Amino acid sequence: MKIQKTLSTMIIFFIGVVVVPSAFSSNIGRNVYGVFSETYNGAKYNVAATDDDAIALYIWNGTFAGSERTDSPVPDGSKYTRITVADTGAGWGGMGYSAINTSGYKNMSSYYNGYLKFYARSSNSAMLNYQFGIEMTAGQVWLTLSSYGFVADGNWHEISIPLNTSTNASFTSANLAQVKQLFLFRNGSATLTLGHAIDIDSIVWVKNSVGTFTPSLKRRSDNVFVTTFTWNNGSTLSANAGWLASDQYIGLDLDMYVTNKTWNVKIYTENGATDKNGLISSAGKKIPIAWRASDYDIPYAVSGDTRTLSIGEVAVSTSEVKLYDSGVVANPQDATYWCWFWMTDATEVHAETDYNYNIVWNNSGFHGASNSGAFYGINQTTGINPKIYLGARFIDIVGGNYTAVITVEFTYE
Repeated sequence: MKIQKTLSTMIIFFIGVVVVPSAFSSNIGRNVYGVFSETYNGAKYNVAATDDDAIALYIWNGTFAGSERTDSPVPDGSKYTRITVADTGAGWGGMGYSAINTSGYKNMSSYYNGYLKFYARSSNSAMLNYQFGIEMTAGQVWLTLSSYGFVADGNWHEISIPLNTSTNASFTSANLAQVKQLFLFRNGSATLTLGHAIDIDSIVWVKNSVGTFTPSLKRRSDNVFVTTFTWNNGSTLSANAGWLASDQYIGLDLDMYVTNKTWNVKIYTENGATDKNGLISSAGKKIPIAWRASDYDIPYAVSGDTRTLSIGEVAVSTSEVKLYDSGVVANPQDATYWCWFWMTDATEVHAETDYNYNIVWNNSGFHGASNSGAFYGINQTTGINPKIYLGARFIDIVGGNYTAVITVEFTYE
């Protein structure tokens, strides 16, 4: 299935786009609320208690050790949590993702008749008797992994629990209005054994509805929603200006739970002919376009990691030119990645193995570089809203109107 959002006709230096209201004032109430996820907005870690979505992970009595791992396969993003028994002295152990906002709980009543979902993986049969659940002001609810589709065969299994009284009498709409811990985990009736481990990923609350995929246009300077793209603040551009990043970016928001993890977001032009992957004049003159994806606001610099929106070209072969961040590297002839991508047109043929491709985002994360496997998980603290930055090459431009149609497409099976 494909959901296409066409960003309206581009006039030279300006692109019209539908304005979408902000979905991030508070994540509570979204169709999919992520607790541990790199795909779905929701809970935030390491933020102030004044944020309604603030949570923290607590491990009780030191029995478990939690570690983030990135070895594939991963159901959601590029990392998952491995929970390992580190101490057996207490005879029991557990952990919980707790609300640390000012009220100490979250109103999750809108998810009544929805689902708590997550993925679990282990080859240890002892994990069959481990338990998961949630804590409300009205009390805790515990459920056993083996009763909800978990098999200790070393493969990832999706666990899905209806959030209503058909699963547990405590799952009422009123009780879900005060959820203190969004996800709990403990050994239950299983005997603790040092080194026993289970992997957990993609913990989400999901409403019983279809959901949405939304691209939106914002200014880079202040993240305010706008209706047009501009270059160089809309001023007259020199014919020798070279590559310039636009003053805006496209933000992507996925609020639809996809059970099949083979999904992606693509960006491309639909200009109707081969080699029309840019701004095109009525006379056939082309201004090339490039795109770059990130989970950060660029420009960005912290702890020695610097990213800019300067665009450079480097020939990597007699037939291929790559685009790189010239504000960071002078000439990455021998670099292993190039972070800007040439815009492609719908009429051009591309193999999935061509990493100068138009995939912006998939279940592995955002496409951050033009080489194999260069997808990076998204930072949950700042909100999961990957950004597409656009650049255009203003070299030897002539007068007249240039137009293009850009489509952002969400595809899943």
